[in-house]
Order: sequence, then C-alpha cells, then structure tokens
Amino acid sequence: MHRCWLSIRCANSSLRQSTGQLNFPGEQFILNYQISYSYFPDKFWDLGKAALGQNEESYTFRQYYLYGHLQRKVRNHVFAGLQYEYQ
Repeated sequence: MHRCWLSIRCANSSLRQSTGQLNFPGEQFILNYQISYSYFPDKFWDLGKAALGQNEESYTFRQYYLYGHLQRKVRNHVFAGLQYEYQ
C-alpha cells in the first residue's frame, strides 16, 4: 500500500490532499485514489478600471474532490476497471 498526505496552509487558505494506491493480495485488485479539500477566502471589487474600493465583496472558494480507479486483474499484465470522479 502506497499513501501520501499533503497539507498546505497559507494565511487563511488551505489545501489538504491524500493520494495513494492499494494493491490487494495477488494483485487481483488495484485501487488508485485521490481525495482533496481546498479552502480559499478572497475578495472581489469589480471589473474594469473604474472599480471602486468601497465595492469590496468577500467570498470563499471551497472545493471537494474525490477520485477512485478500481482495477481487476483479467490475466497477467491485463486489468479492467472503473473510474469515479466527483468535484
């Protein structure tokens, strides 16, 4: 089993991510996965050169990501599988 955790935090922003590969006995099944969560608060003022400072609007970008790829051994060096991705 191979797994990696990554966590980055800058000021008010953060990214948490895990990626990995699970090999089941005899490599009958292999699961590759990625799971992440992003959080980035920011501000928006307006578009164009005439944007005024008092038009400041706060917003927060949040993203959840899930990816899975399950493979089953069909014969030596040949695998078939399914992928799932959610964002």
